[in-house]
Formats: sequence, C-alpha cells, structure tokens
Amino acid sequence: MKRKRVFRRTGTKRRILSFLFAFVWLFYASGITSYAEDNIIYSEPVTAPIQTIETLQPEEAEVDPLELPEADEKPAESGILPEGETTEIETEPTAEESVPEGTEELQEENTCDEETPIADETADKAELAGDSEAIQPEEKPEEQQDTAAGVSVAEEAPTAGPEPERTWYAGSLTAETEGCAVRMDYPAEAHIDENAILSLETAKGAELYTALKSAARLIRNEENETWEKQVAEENNLFYILKLIDPEGNEILPAAGMSLICEQMNIPDDVTCFLAGSNARILEVQDGTLSVSDYRMEPFGYATVDRIQIGTVTQEFQAVDYLVTAAYGPEAGFPSDTEMKVREILPDTPEYALYSGMTEETLGEEWSEITLERYFDISFVSDGKEVEPQAKVDVQIIFKNVIELTEEHDVQAVHIENNEAKVIESETDSNEDAAKRSGEVIDTVAFTSDSFSVFGVVQRTKIVQKVLAADGNTYVVNVTYGQESCLPADAELVVTELLPGEDRYEECLKKAVHAVLNESAESNITDIDAYISDEQYARFFDIEIRSGDDKIEPESSVSVAIQLTDAPEEQLEELKVVHFAGDDPDILNAEIDADAEIRFVADSFSVYGVITEPNGQ
Repeated sequence: MKRKRVFRRTGTKRRILSFLFAFVWLFYASGITSYAEDNIIYSEPVTAPIQTIETLQPEEAEVDPLELPEADEKPAESGILPEGETTEIETEPTAEESVPEGTEELQEENTCDEETPIADETADKAELAGDSEAIQPEEKPEEQQDTAAGVSVAEEAPTAGPEPERTWYAGSLTAETEGCAVRMDYPAEAHIDENAILSLETAKGAELYTALKSAARLIRNEENETWEKQVAEENNLFYILKLIDPEGNEILPAAGMSLICEQMNIPDDVTCFLAGSNARILEVQDGTLSVSDYRMEPFGYATVDRIQIGTVTQEFQAVDYLVTAAYGPEAGFPSDTEMKVREILPDTPEYALYSGMTEETLGEEWSEITLERYFDISFVSDGKEVEPQAKVDVQIIFKNVIELTEEHDVQAVHIENNEAKVIESETDSNEDAAKRSGEVIDTVAFTSDSFSVFGVVQRTKIVQKVLAADGNTYVVNVTYGQESCLPADAELVVTELLPGEDRYEECLKKAVHAVLNESAESNITDIDAYISDEQYARFFDIEIRSGDDKIEPESSVSVAIQLTDAPEEQLEELKVVHFAGDDPDILNAEIDADAEIRFVADSFSVYGVITEPNGQ
C-alpha cells in the first residue's frame, strides 16, 4: 500500500523547540543528573552495572520522525522545501507534560495553520510506528539458530577427556667444545625428552661476568682478619650447557642431574666453581671434575688471589725448639710463602765456619762457650727464596731453659756475607717462675729484613768491674776483669797530694825532671827554674785494698782520671807520670775533649798529671 506523504511547512521557532526537546531527552536517557548553582551547571556521574538496557522513548517528549523525501526528490540544501510542499512535524503534549514558558502562543499559531485534523496525524504516526516494527527482523532463540545451521552445541565443543600420563626415562647426553667434553646423566624424574639435544659453549660477556660475580660471593664467605680473597681478571673460564627439545625449545630439568667433565684442562692454581642459584666450590678428584645435583648452571674455574690484610704468623716446630715468624702486609710476601728452618749441627764444617766467624766478632770479651746454636731461616714462594720488604719478627723458643748470670749473657748474631754481626735481641721466658725470678730464659726474639743463618750464643763474658773514687774536682775509675784475680771485696782508695805538702813538692820536681829528660834536656841543674806559678800539676796516691791489706792486680787494669779543672787550651800537653821507683815513668795516655785521661796500669802507687814545664 502506497503511503501518502504529507509535508507541511514548519516555522523556524517550531524547529528550535523540537531540537530543545530532543536535547533534554538525550540527557535524561543517559542517566546523568545535572544541577545548577550560581549559573554553573554541575553533573554527577551515575554508576550502573554493565548490561544491555533497552531504553524506552519517553511519552512526555515524543518527537515525530522527520519525513524524508524519496530518492528522486532533492530538497534544497538550505532546508527550504519547494513551493507547495510542506513538512508535517507535530508534537502533541500529554496532560502530564509541562510546556515551557513562551511556547503556548507558538503552539496555538501552528495549530491554526494545520489543514489536517489531529486524528489523521495520530493515525499517520501509528502507521509509521508499525512500519518501524516491521523492519526489525525476528530474533530466533540460540538453540534454534544452531539447529538451523545443522550443527548442534554438543557437536561443536565436545567434552575433552583427561590427557594420558607420559612416561619418562633416565638417560645420558654428551656434548663437547674446544678444550672440554662432558657427560650428563639424568634420572627419569628430570623429565628430559629422549630426543633432547645437549649443547656446550664457552661463557662470554654478560654470562661470564655473572658467573665470576657468583664465584666472588662464594670466596668472600671464606675471608678472615688475615686474608681477603679476590677473583683475578685473567685466567678464568666458564662453560654454559643448554638442553633443547626437538622443537627448539629450551628444557629446564625437573630434578637434579649428574655432570662429569670427561675432558677439561684445569690449571693447578685455580679454583673450580658452580655458579647460579646453586653456587658452590667444586673439588677436582683424580683430575676429573664432577657435579652432583646439577641443574644446568654455568661451571668452570677462576683464579683466586689472596690479599693479606692482617698479620701472618708462621711456625716451625722441631724436637727441642720452635721458630715463629710474624709479618704484616708491608712485608710484601706472596700468599703461598712458607718459612723454612734448618739447624746447622755441631761437628760439621758449616758449624765450624759460623762458630769461627762469631768468635772473631765477639772478640776477647768472651771466653768459655756454654750455648752456641745456628739456624738457617728462609722464606720460599713457588719454589724460590724470597726476601721481605719490611721487618719480620722472629722468635726462637727452646724447650730447655737457659740460665742467665752477669757473666753468662745471651747474644743473637746474623751471619751474612761471610761475616757475623751481633744484632739487637730480647730474651724472655714462657715459664711463670722464670718471669718472676728473671734468672732463666727460653726465648730469644729479634727482627730482620733479610734472612740467612742466625745464631744464638751464650759464652762466659769477661765482666769489667769498676772501682771509683770521687773527689771535688776529679773522678778515678779502675776497670778490671776476672784475669786480674781481685777479690770481690776489693776497694779503690785514692788520696790526692796537695800543694804545700812535702810529698807534693818532691813529686812535682821529679815529674818536671822526667818530662824535661824526655824532651832531651838532660843537663838540668836547677829544676826550680822550670817550675812557674802557672804550672798545672796534680798527684794521686792510688791503691786497691781488700780489708786492711793493699793488693795488686795479677794483670793489667784500665785507669781513667776525670779532671774538671784541667786547662782546656793545654789538654794536648798533659803528661801522665807514674812514681813506681826512684825515678818516675811517663806513660802513654789517651786524653779526650772532656779531659778524661785513660791509661793502662799493672801496679798502683802515686800517679801524676802535669803540663809541660816552661823554662826560665
């Protein structure tokens, strides 16, 4: 049935009104509420569940659809239809609908212009609505659609049954690369495909850096106060193993495996490591590297340097002695340095050589030998002797204690370059009783920055005892040894002859005459002519007494006379005169800048010190 389209000319105001109604309806349908405050419009969002909502057309603001022309009809772009044709768009508000102010008059005008009754218009709208419903296709239930297509739901998605469990087997895989060949034995629990491929390659770049970092963390756990370990930058090698299935995917084992390096050149001075989450230090047994509980981690070896940060103490224990050496990082010894000690035994040519050198060095002050032992001490690194760059503290501890007395002292000597040198040493004892008494020792300690043969020597020392006699302007000391055979209660007695005394005047004339005779002036008749008021002369009657007895030493003794009033400008002119008989003897003497006169005497009587006389 062909519909009759009726077009009615519509005014501009009616179009604006229709647009406003449509705008209000859109906001209402979208679920947004708006409110105004101070001429500002605020909107509040409305949250709704996600579902399909069928929106009904509100009856209050129903707008008739615009009648469009047929395909052959072309209205003007300006919106004005050709003359004689009108567009019919009417809205019939209901009783509940509120009409905006200012629109009642407009509606009345448009109603008066209408030529078609309202009933006809309503019928047209109903007819248009019926056409719209006829256009929508009728939806079929989902089950009917599937049946119509000839495929049922059950046939399209059949229910999958449980997958059958796969059976895994144990086995072995091998791989090799330059310098390394491995065999990997895996259990069934590892879930390794029987067609899997094992590949072996050298770790490089980031992989090598990660492996070395893992090794560094391991050795850091073994550090102490003396040594610090570091991974060297060179001589490091790690390998990477990978398992690939037939499709090219990498396989990670579900259980631990056993790895055996059948061929791997491992240097002697390196440490083997397993890197990764299961990192640990590996041991090489009989030249073969084996790894248990292996899970495809990198493996290999690295050079570990031991850096000394504290004091190292090394010991050498023998049957009756112990040698210890302590040194710090400044000594510069390599980490593998080892102390070697060898004792030179008596009755050997080497012992006799060192004993002769020591006797020559100690001289006549030593006589009887009570202890003489020699030790060859050295430090070896990599099979070669090395010397320290700083002092090393050495202790030689003897099992049997050594008795000490004033005559029996202990000396340490260092024999180097065919010469024995006495070195500074200290003695101590580990025995509590010995420490309290100080009469015995068992330890001799010294320091040295070069090492060869060291000796510990104890001999009977010739002790020089000193007898002193002090005056106001002089000090007389007599030093003697055991060979003088002076008793322990020996005492030095000195009496000065003073000017004005007969003995003084007699000694002065004899001393001047002896000095003049020494200078070839033998024909002297008037001695007094050579003695002036400026003549310096002092005379001392020196004797050694034991109780009330005067005694003489059985060997020569050393005498030292310190004069505080000796003329400094005439020190070189001083002469020592000994009155042993009728004629005095002039002695050889040493005079130092402090006016100390030293000479050797084998008997005691009057000794004088004078300056050379001046003739008149």
